[in-house]
Amino acid sequence: LMCLRVYATHPTVDISYSVATLLLGGYMLAGTLYSLHMIKRITQTLDQSVQSEQKLAEQSEHLQGLVQRRTLALRQEIDSGYALQKIVIEHSRLMESDLKLAAQAQTAMQSGVPSLDFAHVGVYSQASSIVNGDLYHAVASADGSLMGLVGDAMGHGSAAGFMTVMVRTVLDQMDSQATPCEMLSEINGVLSRQDTGVFVTSVMFKLYPDGKVLLSHAGHPASLLHRHADDRIDLFAEGGFALGMFPDEVLPYEQDAVQLQAQDRLLLYTDGITEAANDKGEEFGLARLLEAFRLSAGLDSQDAVFQILEEMAEHVGANEIGDDVSLMVVEYTGA
Repeated sequence: LMCLRVYATHPTVDISYSVATLLLGGYMLAGTLYSLHMIKRITQTLDQSVQSEQKLAEQSEHLQGLVQRRTLALRQEIDSGYALQKIVIEHSRLMESDLKLAAQAQTAMQSGVPSLDFAHVGVYSQASSIVNGDLYHAVASADGSLMGLVGDAMGHGSAAGFMTVMVRTVLDQMDSQATPCEMLSEINGVLSRQDTGVFVTSVMFKLYPDGKVLLSHAGHPASLLHRHADDRIDLFAEGGFALGMFPDEVLPYEQDAVQLQAQDRLLLYTDGITEAANDKGEEFGLARLLEAFRLSAGLDSQDAVFQILEEMAEHVGANEIGDDVSLMVVEYTGA
């Protein structure tokens, strides 16, 4: 516009000068507009940067709060875990103390082995844990016979130990002149009325001075009889359910009557010995027990027990025995 005005008032001015002036003005205008545009973009970028910084600051503050809250929650959980651990440790200590007391009570109630002219007895019982779920009982009865029992309560620990104590208590209170099947029926009646859910397998015998022996089983492994005259081993496995499973009037117990000769031997045991396995998972089993029993025939009753245990230990090796183990060897020496 300035160039046109100059040209209109001064027609003598060179037109090329006017055009140059016009182009220069356009270039300057374009530069100014571009500069304004760049200033605007920079301003927008700065605004966006400020907003981003504000958003990052807000997010950082939010994350920091989350971390603090989570850290506090973890500390509370750790403190609760320590408190629970202390409770568990204290509870375990009390349980172990109670189990030790129960084991001492079992030991105090354990009957000694009677010394009779017509019979020699060897026994062994070892718990796999603190409390023994097995039991043995051998006493001289009022009728002159030797009465003996070997039992195995289901499971391990205090419940099994409690059942063995109950069986011993009943044995101490009952008529010792009763037959084995009558005694097992009486014990079964007491245990079944308790309804503890823990059962006891058992075998009971009475050996008389004339060599007659009565055997009665309650769901227990077969008893073994070694005949000295011909080196034969007989098995007696009369049935019957474990003590405490059913009332005795529903399933009465039966018994075998056998005549022994001098140096004949009975072996009563719990399944802890036959089920003892080596590191290959091979159980000691009945066949090995029969052979060990036969090889021990020349020893006295107690040494025979130890000989059988040594055979089992050699089979098991370094492997741990996971069940209670009990043995009783009874030799009839003759009338």
